[in-house]
Amino acid sequence: MSTLMMQSILEQPAAIGRLLDHGLKADAFVAALGQRGIRKVWIVGSGTSLYAAMIAARSWEQELVIDCEAVSSLEFLDETEAGGLGPDVLVIAISQSGASLILLEGIRRANASGALTAVVTAYPEAPISLEAGFVIETHTGSEINMGKTKGFTTTAFAAVLLGRALALAGNPDGDAVLRGRYAGLPEAFSAAIAGSQAAAAGWVEKFRDADALFVVGAGSQVPTALEGALKVLEVAKMPVVPKELEEMMHGPFNGVGPATGIVLVADEISQGQRLTAFLDGVKLIGTAAATIAASDAVATNHGPFDLVLPECEDAAVRAILGVVPFQLLAHDLAAARGVPIDTARYPQLYPVFISKSIHK
Repeated sequence: MSTLMMQSILEQPAAIGRLLDHGLKADAFVAALGQRGIRKVWIVGSGTSLYAAMIAARSWEQELVIDCEAVSSLEFLDETEAGGLGPDVLVIAISQSGASLILLEGIRRANASGALTAVVTAYPEAPISLEAGFVIETHTGSEINMGKTKGFTTTAFAAVLLGRALALAGNPDGDAVLRGRYAGLPEAFSAAIAGSQAAAAGWVEKFRDADALFVVGAGSQVPTALEGALKVLEVAKMPVVPKELEEMMHGPFNGVGPATGIVLVADEISQGQRLTAFLDGVKLIGTAAATIAASDAVATNHGPFDLVLPECEDAAVRAILGVVPFQLLAHDLAAARGVPIDTARYPQLYPVFISKSIHK
């Protein structure tokens, strides 16, 4: 089916390639950060950008050993209302459109406090980009369909790359090192798309008449599950409940029934027996399920899985790749359920909610 969303899904390898070819052009940002004793990093976003922020924050903490927290735009304003911002704080806004009004207020507040600010965006001419201290352009290209796909993958990857660039500060060949490290990523996205297209056809038959889906994430794939659930919810217009693996294995499992389905996306976890137990439990009750492994190791240790993602040593990138199957599932479920794929159900709400300046 030729839809705007499908075009964006299929363009993701090229979009990732563009970002790698152009590079972050973040030398000035890296230098400014090096001149400050940063004690706290906030990575802030809303919706799909928040889940990109979660992936980036985890990778920054592991790579840079720094206190880095992902938070929603409104929560950021609430948490910093009584202070906590200053010259020793870095605030990174993630916004594909660069037009989120609450996020813009957050950047203005951070600037007023003397904090270092940056935005990761597809639109360097957008309002947030014009006020942030530094702009990291994602080179996403136009994406006008409702359910963002390449917008998520490029902003998440750019935010992760920014942390990797900081780790290589002082290395004159840092950009080349990063390009070499991720040279095979466009091909990995192509492989993930092809594998997901094949798997999604079977999943749609399982879930097209479901009353609700539980989307469960394990390890680095927890933000993946949140973003994946959002894609199915907004595109296929069906109720979705996202849960972390251990949380799902308590009370929420009582919500599983004959008219619900489960989608699991899993990376390795320290208590691997919990992942095995979950899979055994799903088999025991016989509910409709789809399973996605982030690596061959996960599939070997806990499988079988319906889909195994292309191998990638970077856990943050595996988390981004893990969203691809959900993009295809959301698209194909919407088609099977006969709901509009590229447009919102209630477009008249945009001017009421006034979430973005582009909807004034």
